[in-house]
Amino acid sequence: MERADIKLQIFATLKEKGFGGIIASNTSSISITRLAAGVSDPAKFMGMHFMNPVPLQEGVEIIRGLLTDDDTCSKVVALCQDMGKVEIPAEDKAGFGINRMWVPFVNEAIRVVEEGVMAPDEADKCTLCLGHKMGPIITADFVGLDVILFICNVLEEEFGSAYKASPLLKRLVEAGQLGVKSGTGFYVWEGGKPQGVNPAVQRYRIG
Repeated sequence: MERADIKLQIFATLKEKGFGGIIASNTSSISITRLAAGVSDPAKFMGMHFMNPVPLQEGVEIIRGLLTDDDTCSKVVALCQDMGKVEIPAEDKAGFGINRMWVPFVNEAIRVVEEGVMAPDEADKCTLCLGHKMGPIITADFVGLDVILFICNVLEEEFGSAYKASPLLKRLVEAGQLGVKSGTGFYVWEGGKPQGVNPAVQRYRIG
């Protein structure tokens, strides 16, 4: 899960040492303006949100804080292009652009699973017809279910109960089953590959 407090501790250390260059933070949902308040020069601070899995995803969401200047933005865009990535500009609002759209989609896919409409692997197959390389459930396991829950909570706080995290997502995070990084999420993982649906998920059903 993303920890704003740890990021701010790092920025405070850089500030103490007199660092005055550009700082870009990889974040999926923490306010860039909030983080920028902890650096020496907020004009030289931006967000860079790399998509998972990073080696396969071309897009990088770039987010300006309230005080980010044009020069910093231009240099971050150039950095994205130098890395062979495609920059996706977004404003500093809850969930930015990608997670504002994508996390509710994932959350609804989880609801489909918890209501017994489809199993996780079946739900993931549905998005092949949308041209997606990976389904929403397996992607959530790669990202980390704690991260998905964190973003759901950010969106709910800003936009209301329509963005409320599904009960199954909450239960998995409470159980420490976070996806690939813990070895079990919606799927059971071994060597970075899914070995089948988590039995606890398979039997979890609500009305």
